[in-house]
Amino acid sequence: MLKELWLIFGGALALVPTQVRIKAPWTCTSATCGCGDLEMVDMDTGNVLESNDTVIHAVKYFPEPVGYQDVFADGKRDPYSQNYALLHERDLPAIRNELGANALLLAPWSFQYRSHTQFLETAAANNLRLIPAFHIGYYWEDGAWQKPATREALAKDFHDFLQYSAVVKNEKLSTPETILMWNLVGLPPVQGLLPVSCVAGAKNDVANFANCVASSGDLAETLATVTALQEILQTIRETQNQFHCEDPNQGCDARDDVSGAFKFDRPLALTLDLGPEFFLSVSENDAYLRALIFWLERVVGCHPLAAGQVQVPTTFAQMADLCSFNGLGLFDSWILKMQAVADDVEARSIRRIKQLFSQPKQMLTTGTAAVEDVSGAMKPVLFEYGFPAYVQGSVQPDKQHRALYEVWHGGNSTPTDGLKDSWSNGFCIKGAVIDEWSDVWSADEAYKSCESELKSKFGHSSCGPSTDAGQLAVAYQGLVGQFHTFGHHCIQKRYETVDAASRFHFGGVDASSYVAPPVCAAVLMKRGVTIIVFYVACCLFILVGVSSLCFMVCRRTKVETSDETASQNCYNLEQLMQNSASRKILEDISAMPFGKLLATKVAEALDEGVEVPVAYSHLKGYCGWGLAKVGGTFSYHRLQYNGRGRGACAQSWDTTEAFIRWLQEQSDRSMAVYGFTDAELRRTELIGNKTVTRRHLLELLDRVGSFKDAEEVTGRAESQVHFVGMQAQLVVELSYKANPLFLSSVVEEHILTAGDDSDMQTWLQNTGDNMRNFMELLANTHLQVQADRLRRQIEHEADAVAAEEQRRENPELVDGESIRKRACYNIWHRVLEGYHSWEAMLGQSSKVPFAEADVHQCFAEALISRMTGSIAEHLIHSPEWLSCVHRKVMRTLVASQDAHGKPSFTCKIDYADICEPLEAFCRNSNVFAPKQGINFADITKRDSDVHYMMSKHAGCPFFVCIDFVRGKSHPQLEEMVDAHVGLTSSDPWTQVRFKHASVLIKHCGSSSSWPIEVVHVLPRARGLLIGSVGNLTQGKAGNQLGALRFAEGHFVQMMDANMGCYSGETFKVPVVLQGFHKHKILEGDYENRLDLQARIIGFREHIFTREHGLVGQIMADAEWTFGTLVQRLLEFLTVRMHYGHPDFMDGFWAANRGSVSKASPHINLSEDIFAGLNVKTRHEQSLHTDYLEWEKGREVQFLAGSGFFWKIASGSVGLMRTRDLRALCGNASVMETFALYFATVAWYVHNVLVDISTEIFLLIFMYLTLASKSISDLGDLGSMLAAEWFLTPAFTAMLPAIIGLGIEYGPLWMCKNYLLTAPMSMMYFIFINKAMSSSVRTTFVANTAEYVNTGRPHANKSYTLLDAFLAYWHSHYRPALKILYVIVLYRSLNSDGALPMVLVSFTAFVWILAPVLFQPPAKALMEQVRELVRFIAKSPSLHDRMTHGKPTCIYEAALEQELKQANRSLSLPFLSSLAVCILYLFMTTSNIFDQTWAPLCGMFILFLFRSVLRFSGIKSAGMIVLAIPCLGLLVVYISTYIVENPDFGSLLVATLILISFLNASKFVIWGVARLVLPRGSPLGYEQVVRFTFDFLCIYEWHFFGALVVMVMQVVFASFLWLLDRPPLKLRTGLLLNRRVSTGCVRKIFGAPREECHTVKIDGESKL
Repeated sequence: MLKELWLIFGGALALVPTQVRIKAPWTCTSATCGCGDLEMVDMDTGNVLESNDTVIHAVKYFPEPVGYQDVFADGKRDPYSQNYALLHERDLPAIRNELGANALLLAPWSFQYRSHTQFLETAAANNLRLIPAFHIGYYWEDGAWQKPATREALAKDFHDFLQYSAVVKNEKLSTPETILMWNLVGLPPVQGLLPVSCVAGAKNDVANFANCVASSGDLAETLATVTALQEILQTIRETQNQFHCEDPNQGCDARDDVSGAFKFDRPLALTLDLGPEFFLSVSENDAYLRALIFWLERVVGCHPLAAGQVQVPTTFAQMADLCSFNGLGLFDSWILKMQAVADDVEARSIRRIKQLFSQPKQMLTTGTAAVEDVSGAMKPVLFEYGFPAYVQGSVQPDKQHRALYEVWHGGNSTPTDGLKDSWSNGFCIKGAVIDEWSDVWSADEAYKSCESELKSKFGHSSCGPSTDAGQLAVAYQGLVGQFHTFGHHCIQKRYETVDAASRFHFGGVDASSYVAPPVCAAVLMKRGVTIIVFYVACCLFILVGVSSLCFMVCRRTKVETSDETASQNCYNLEQLMQNSASRKILEDISAMPFGKLLATKVAEALDEGVEVPVAYSHLKGYCGWGLAKVGGTFSYHRLQYNGRGRGACAQSWDTTEAFIRWLQEQSDRSMAVYGFTDAELRRTELIGNKTVTRRHLLELLDRVGSFKDAEEVTGRAESQVHFVGMQAQLVVELSYKANPLFLSSVVEEHILTAGDDSDMQTWLQNTGDNMRNFMELLANTHLQVQADRLRRQIEHEADAVAAEEQRRENPELVDGESIRKRACYNIWHRVLEGYHSWEAMLGQSSKVPFAEADVHQCFAEALISRMTGSIAEHLIHSPEWLSCVHRKVMRTLVASQDAHGKPSFTCKIDYADICEPLEAFCRNSNVFAPKQGINFADITKRDSDVHYMMSKHAGCPFFVCIDFVRGKSHPQLEEMVDAHVGLTSSDPWTQVRFKHASVLIKHCGSSSSWPIEVVHVLPRARGLLIGSVGNLTQGKAGNQLGALRFAEGHFVQMMDANMGCYSGETFKVPVVLQGFHKHKILEGDYENRLDLQARIIGFREHIFTREHGLVGQIMADAEWTFGTLVQRLLEFLTVRMHYGHPDFMDGFWAANRGSVSKASPHINLSEDIFAGLNVKTRHEQSLHTDYLEWEKGREVQFLAGSGFFWKIASGSVGLMRTRDLRALCGNASVMETFALYFATVAWYVHNVLVDISTEIFLLIFMYLTLASKSISDLGDLGSMLAAEWFLTPAFTAMLPAIIGLGIEYGPLWMCKNYLLTAPMSMMYFIFINKAMSSSVRTTFVANTAEYVNTGRPHANKSYTLLDAFLAYWHSHYRPALKILYVIVLYRSLNSDGALPMVLVSFTAFVWILAPVLFQPPAKALMEQVRELVRFIAKSPSLHDRMTHGKPTCIYEAALEQELKQANRSLSLPFLSSLAVCILYLFMTTSNIFDQTWAPLCGMFILFLFRSVLRFSGIKSAGMIVLAIPCLGLLVVYISTYIVENPDFGSLLVATLILISFLNASKFVIWGVARLVLPRGSPLGYEQVVRFTFDFLCIYEWHFFGALVVMVMQVVFASFLWLLDRPPLKLRTGLLLNRRVSTGCVRKIFGAPREECHTVKIDGESKL
């Protein structure tokens, strides 16, 4: 504030309302006169204030925050509104007190309904006068002034400019006292106002200035520019007078003594920008600048010009007569803007220019007047100058301030030569304006030389115009820098690092009591209706959210009537049994009552605080039921999600007697539906699912020690074995503790009832008798079967030994008995090979050389080993543990002779050594986290297939091993199994009705409905799949284990149902099998048959499904490459594994070294490869041969193919977490480790790395954009990221197939059948690789591997868009949408120069559109679209319950994924989301955070809209699909009005940041809920998850994403539909080739014509 404007009243400073006007020196009569001045007038009295010689100390102030470059470009907004109030409060005190300024030069501010009251008040509070600017460039550029509408627009716009700058005073608009003058910017360049050619002619005679304007020629343009400027100034002058002084006004009337004089409110200044092309350091330019001053003040700014009518006044009197507006002219003051580089030369040049603004001169004598004679400025001028802090490639504020200091204060040698004292020394320089306060990052955009420079939206460029002193970094012009952090806009006071002696400061301000404000401030939201809507939506959002949470609590606290006589909301069990669906389930559940004794013992156990169930292992999406006693009350209640405690109570009992009476009448069947609601009864998947069973009650009693007094029982088995002419007897005693819990799992429940008395001892005694029978059953059946199996193997070995002896030149074994004994020794050696290896490792080898006298002993030991492994069931996967058990049994082996002198052996087996490890495994079968197990398949659903298969091999040694489960297997099969066991003996153990068994059957040759014969039965204590619910072992490994117990051959072949061979290949099998043994038989070498050189032999594969369409061809080529070419290489590297190929294996080795696969849940999902790992770990060999070629089928449908790769990729994660791979790599060399990596998990890890790299690649460019780095900056660094690669190293993956197929089938075949499909194959595997990556990443997070049943459908079997959506929404579609979102975001923030991202965009589109591209012709497209629309648009209801794995709408599908994620470990997701949020906080510009309010407001409104729909119960799909997108677009559009800087790219970033913060908030809420929710809390964890799902609008993001996917797929599917119209049929012909797409499908396989069925393709029937 000017010091003279302050009057002191009572020690306080008060601002007097003043005006400032020009005081012209028209009355001067001397040759040199004083300068014109600004006169201050009190508007209240009209009195002129004295002491009007104050110097103006101004700073240019344009607080453009970072990222707001485009906000103020159109002039509709300015940074002086109340939205930037916090920035003003941050800056203005510092400008006043730290720089000593008393005025602010402003940029053009908006005159379109933008209030500046707050800014004016803040300036007044800080004693700062303002110089607002009005931009006139729009009105004269490109000939715009010649249009009549432009003249009217100027008058209106300047009137609005004055109006919205005024305040109301005495019921009239008045200019605020804070405003010092008005400033016009945007003038034409100086060369357009005064051509250089005019200066030379007028230099010696100013009268020649009249020749500077002409109506034609080169000067015609100058005339047009000058006249346009004059008319613009005149219009502004007139508008200024009309606005303030056309009505009677005391201040205006008192301004002039002359009646009728022109009156105005504030002086009018012009900003004349010399531009960078005006070299200040060139002294020759002074003459031009001196002439320019004369031309503008005394000619152009004086009176209207026209061709031939230019008058050049040389005296002040002439000017008073000629100049418009009573001699005041068209303007009152002017601002000379200069641009210079921060160095001493430029600073001295500015001080030199000061001499041109000396006191004005006039020519009082006659004669010619040169410019020098009439030089000097008549009107006061302000020097606007500044120096960029960016000098010579770095920010150097010391140079900047040294130059500023020298200009203002003068150099060291001339301290009084600065601008500071110019006015007092007689110069017409009223003050100075420092350009400017803060860096303006958009300043370089005004220069064409910077347009070609690529930079990000947030780039702080050092570009600028070139001067004689170098390039001018105009974006670094500020005294303070700008940065942003945590959503705030901050300034960096660079001058604080400058030495105080050379730091620039205007001086003259007492700042002793000054306290610096914070350097950071925020930009506020807009005021008005939009902000009111935002706050209302916010309040309603919170209100509805809290109401929803309370509603959930109220629903959970509703307890059913606890009186036992009250009616239950249960069911009518008889009615349920009438329903076919529920009857099928209930019939398999026991209806035997629990009984009084069991109920009594359970009640006693519950008194001790233990609950039922004793361990939680709950299905995802469903909670289950339990029993407990709390506070003396028994309760039957629901369990919370994932077993997190008690939930709502269904029934309660206050007394023990009442509870016992109820429980003793219940059964597994009644409890299967007890307490169910009507809605739950209609869901058959819930019947018997996690309900209370007899086994749960027995587990409770076992936990509290009720069975501790159970006795140990022994079952005895005796067998007389005849083998190769010899005979031996073996007696086995099998003992175990009689535990009712164990017995309940192995026999039928009708013998397990505890009765209605309370005699626990009788119950345990009955249990002991039944247990003894079961032990005898196990011992006898397994001993007989394994003895028969061992006998047959010895016979086979005897034949082989005899054949070898015949090939020897000097055979040593000539008689049959010696050969048989040698064969028996060989089999003993092979059977106990694993045991001997284990003992050798311990240094206690029991391997003995061949001795004929020990043959019976060898047979007994081998039979004991076989029997131990047979009854061990899944424990065979732990061969070392079985070796320990075998050693313990061998120590009990007693050899003797019977009455006939025949060898007899007796041993004892403690069944606890086998059972207890398996029990421990079953209780904790999941190493990581709970997961739904694999349902086992038995003969119940496959009996017709088995009969057909066996009838095809009637009369051949073809056997089938099946899994028998009593109650689930066919009743006729149960009768046959019981009859077979009953024929073996008349002992009581044959009457035991065991639950589980492995059964070997064959075709009996009859034509009955059941033409099978039971060959062997091996009862088991456990089912095919063991473990806790949700963590069951692998079904395939269980089937292989069951078959291995019956295998009699020396070698076994592992084939799946998709494998086979041509009959001619079978003749090669004996040759291949010889590869297990050494080929050369030496004399006396009988170890040849004992020391094998290989344990696995694999061979070539022919993929017969190659002809089944395009997918079949792609899968076949990939499988052939891996199964044949890669296997050769892996054998060479000695790391060939078993990958589900039809390999030959050493049967003995498999039986004693852990079977042919492993069965642990989750980690052994890819069970086959562990056979290869087992081979490699034990330093054995797995070979490959090209002698054989086996047939193999692969998936030929897109959905099935991706499912297969998902499964094996998920299994690879389990492989990485196994001890097998760790032990193998721990003992391998560096090269072997690389080979193992290549042979096991390389492909899957590679896909994950590529997938993650793709995401990181995009995020890097987005983060670089936010960090103000463009691709040009990367190019300057020589980074490879500056260009996009189209030919990537991934193309080398095709080389093995090209070379292999080219060599084997010829180049022509390879080009025709492989290269032509390469583009489609590329797209297929782009999708498949993403499936594998998603599988691996999901498995890593979920800590469990998922099995996928592909079903292997034929190529014609199609799927719908909804099927594909359910399969790929989370794995492909959502990641693709994220990628496309980031690409759009990146391109919108870098519109002037961005990487094309072609490959990444193509990849994302493939992830979305590949399921449509590879979809076989299916039902009508419109029907699929309607189905998908119904799924997406179904409105979620508060009362709907989800069905796990069967979502009915996108809401349920998304919520199911949320529940899965919520029940996993939250540590890593929370930390990663927190890291992302922190990263965004530190690197994101604050203008993006300013826009976060827009998507937040949109989120509020959408949530409220959906809440209304949910509470109303509306489920109209069509209405929802139309309403929500339209509402969403409307909300986004409206929401942009609450932010100051709406920008599409920044809005996308703000939305992304909002989602990231909401995601982190979600994990915080989940984590807190886990910690604070007490056991049995009414607010269950599942409800918390659902609450966050709704409240944080996660569903909305899923919904909009699903809409985008649907639109893209429908458009693409429609295009493909057009291509498939006749006669083109391009799509069908491409996907299903000619033989599959037309004609009879069965004809491919040679079926007769009459068997052909009609095949429907896309609604058309074809034969």
